[in-house]
Amino acid sequence: MRLIYRFFLFFIILFATACSNEKPTITKPLDKRNHENTIITREFYTNDGKTKFIIDNKAQLNDHRLDQIDHEIQTFYYEITHHYKNPHYDWEKAIKIVLRSENDISFAKKNEIVLYNTLGDHYLLPHELTHTLLGFGDFKQNDFNAQYGYLTQEGLAVYLQEKFSPEKIVFPTNGLEIHSIMKYIIAEKQNIPLKELASNSTCYKYFNSPNQGNADQLLWKSYIHSGSFVKYLIERYGKNKFLQVYNTPDFISKVNQIYNKSLEELEKEWISYIRQNVKDLDIQQRGKLLFP
Repeated sequence: MRLIYRFFLFFIILFATACSNEKPTITKPLDKRNHENTIITREFYTNDGKTKFIIDNKAQLNDHRLDQIDHEIQTFYYEITHHYKNPHYDWEKAIKIVLRSENDISFAKKNEIVLYNTLGDHYLLPHELTHTLLGFGDFKQNDFNAQYGYLTQEGLAVYLQEKFSPEKIVFPTNGLEIHSIMKYIIAEKQNIPLKELASNSTCYKYFNSPNQGNADQLLWKSYIHSGSFVKYLIERYGKNKFLQVYNTPDFISKVNQIYNKSLEELEKEWISYIRQNVKDLDIQQRGKLLFP
């Protein structure tokens, strides 16, 4: 009898432990409303129960628009974490997303995204989620910084923005196909050597140019180069190889190690592919270029 009691007690403890280790799930979002019945904050867990998102509705979007963004967060979260997970980075388990109505530059941190231009449909949600969920900077310190290179960080974010939301009119593609924009830049002989974008000592003048008169155009071209090159690497060689070179402190040597080719060799392949396989922009599409 005492033995049966011990077994029974053992299973009770085991069951209680298993329950305590289950991921929290919320089947319905938790909304807080103001006196005008507008949702000011919404909290919800992702469908896998691993991450809580807190939406700060500074834009005062209505329930329908908030539901739409809620659904997009769930969708893009799943796609990014299940198909592009960075094995070297653990994202924060509570992430705040601030929705702003103003026209400004969105940005991401480890546990916060500030998303502008949310009154309409054209905002950079997949781009910023890529930064927050896959990380950029020092993995060991779990800290964001630029010393690990902008090329893969911004390139992957631009690529996934186009892949998941190609219809959105957002920076840097403005709704155009990124390879076609890159073909235009190459034809105009304005392409930037990738070693300049990949080097931690020179990438700042492109991604954070001190020359304010030329900064926007340099930034635009840098993002187009990065997004197009990353798209080529992933679609030609696979995402698993790319994730091994993503956000590494010495990208150029890591490329040699993983691809068994130099950055210059891959650059020649990429440019050749663009020239031979990508459609030119037509006159109407050229009119949509941010910097024609």
